[in-house]
Amino acid sequence: MTMLVEGNYAPWNRLAASATSPNVIVVGAGIAGASTSWALSTQGFNVTLVEKAAEAAQEASGNLAGLMMPALATDQSSFAEYFIQAYLYSIQHAKTLAQSHQFNFSQTGIIQLAFNDRQQKRQKNWLELKHVADLLEWVSQEQVMALSGLDFSCSGVYFKEAAWLSPYLYVKSHIHACKASINCLFNSYVNQLHYEQGLWKLYDQHQQLIAEAPTLILANASDATRLLGQFSSVLPLSLRTVRGQVSALKNHARVSQLKLPVCYDGYITPVINGKNYLGATFIDDYQAKCLHQDRVQNIQQLKQVLPGLNIDEREYKDLSQDRAALRCITTDYLPVIGPVPDVAFYRQHYSRLIQDRRESRYPSAQYLPGLFMNIGHGSRGMVSAPFATKLLVSELMGKDLKLSKRLREHLHPGRFLIRQLKKGK
Repeated sequence: MTMLVEGNYAPWNRLAASATSPNVIVVGAGIAGASTSWALSTQGFNVTLVEKAAEAAQEASGNLAGLMMPALATDQSSFAEYFIQAYLYSIQHAKTLAQSHQFNFSQTGIIQLAFNDRQQKRQKNWLELKHVADLLEWVSQEQVMALSGLDFSCSGVYFKEAAWLSPYLYVKSHIHACKASINCLFNSYVNQLHYEQGLWKLYDQHQQLIAEAPTLILANASDATRLLGQFSSVLPLSLRTVRGQVSALKNHARVSQLKLPVCYDGYITPVINGKNYLGATFIDDYQAKCLHQDRVQNIQQLKQVLPGLNIDEREYKDLSQDRAALRCITTDYLPVIGPVPDVAFYRQHYSRLIQDRRESRYPSAQYLPGLFMNIGHGSRGMVSAPFATKLLVSELMGKDLKLSKRLREHLHPGRFLIRQLKKGK
């Protein structure tokens, strides 16, 4: 029997009916898709993971170094609420997975430098937040030098439980951990979606069936909009595509002494296979190619906080050490997690929200049957995606999400549509 958990949510944010079949398709093998596949498999689902590339972690999740640290805000926003929960969950999840899989997980802590007046003010406000007091501590310039091994030019805050890892290996570890109950279909480009007789059917560019199942989860970043756009009513998701470039410094005598990651306008990691990684640019662009000006920017940002750092001119031109990828983010900087709304139903039944917002006046939402999303994690995917997966799998199993009413609303795939309807659009 299908179980429905209403919770204390607005009618347009109600929980979806739980899955009635153990068979699930996940599209996308980045951190969102890999962690979703892992979590489903641990709960007894049979997962088919569909990926257009030849292997997992070929897009934004494919960097060799990434950070797991809190994203703090001094207000009481949904952003602050979500990312504290996500960090606490995901750091523990990574620690547990690291006991049986190797992805260069290192819980050294991470320093965020107070490199300008604005950052100093932000950090002062962070340190006054009682609910995150256990996560960070102020460190003087001398303490920064002692902890990091380099003579950075300013004080900062030390996130003592934060960690760094290899996103590329982290993604693959999730898949390897559930290999007995997951069917990986690589080199499989999903050209079309059809819903027929209770099954989602995925077809390639030659109209050949790739896979079919009652439940489908889109974890394929911005490409999810292409697939959803095949339906008559388009769901507004307010996504942006942002190109990020990470640079590497190879065998640099001074920088290679770094003991832990340090953040400023960018960030730098300790040595991995003879290279320190610097990142990352954040530019609205649809081309995942390495650019000379981005490498210059990454190096110059480091030089601003490391006085007297000598970088050979040839380093500025060596793009062979860089990697660029496209990130998918939302305009409100929160991911999109949950069931895909029936847009026609929303427009028909919630159009009066511009005049009357009393929730009791409206019916419970209808969703496209068995269709879910887990996208929009941007540059915080290592922290955001595992927690998002936990929420998504809980909903599929008919469990309480343990989310506030506000946070459910601000993560829901229908939120941008509801905002439009409240404005009469």
